[in-house]
Amino acid sequence: MALARTAPSPAEPRTRPMADWNFEDFLRRLESIKGIGSLDELARQVPGLREVLRDVDFRLEELDPIERILRAMTLEERLHPDLLEGEGGSERRQRIADDSESPLESVESLISQFNRLRAMLRERSPEEVLREAIEEHQRQAGAEPWQQTPDWRGEPGEPEEPAPTTPAELPWTERVDMLLRKIAAAGMASLSEQERAFLDEASQRYRNRRQRSR
Repeated sequence: MALARTAPSPAEPRTRPMADWNFEDFLRRLESIKGIGSLDELARQVPGLREVLRDVDFRLEELDPIERILRAMTLEERLHPDLLEGEGGSERRQRIADDSESPLESVESLISQFNRLRAMLRERSPEEVLREAIEEHQRQAGAEPWQQTPDWRGEPGEPEEPAPTTPAELPWTERVDMLLRKIAAAGMASLSEQERAFLDEASQRYRNRRQRSR
C-alpha cells in the first residue's frame, strides 16, 4: 500500500510550541532531519551534538520504522492524535500497524511515547527535557559526576562574569540556554552567524575541559 505524503497543516512546527505538536508536525521534523543525509552532517550543523552522540550507536536509517508508522496514519489522525487513543482508537491503531507492516506493539509504543513527551514539555522547557535525556544517557554509560552537567556552566572558583547589558554579554550558561530555547522553538535556521559562532566556541570550550579532566 502506498503511504500518504504529508499535506499542509494549520501551522508549521517551528511556529508552534513543541508541547502542542501533533503527528504531522513530528513527521515534518522527521523529514527535515532525514533530509540532512547523515548523522555526521547533522552533528556538523548542531554545535556540541557530536560530543553527545559520541557513545551512541545510532543511524538515521533507524528512523525508517517510525516514518512508516506516521505515513500509515491519515492526515486527520496525524493532526488529531487523540483519535488514536483508548478503545475508540484500537481499530485505527491496528489498521496503521497493518498498513505500515509494523507490530501493533510498535505503533502503540510510539503513540504512548509521543504523548508522554508532550506531557513533559507542558511542565518543563524543551532544553530541560533534552538535558535530562542527555544526563540519563550519561548515567547509563557510567559517566563521572562532572560529566552530568554541561561544562560551559563553568567550574568552582571561576570568576563571575560581569552583569550583562545585551544578550551578547550574557554569562555563558544563560546565553547557551537562551540559544537552546531558540533552537527548540524555531530550529537551527533561526540562528544568526554570530550565534552559530558562539555555539561553536561553547562546544570547543566544552571539549577542552573534558580533555583536561581526563
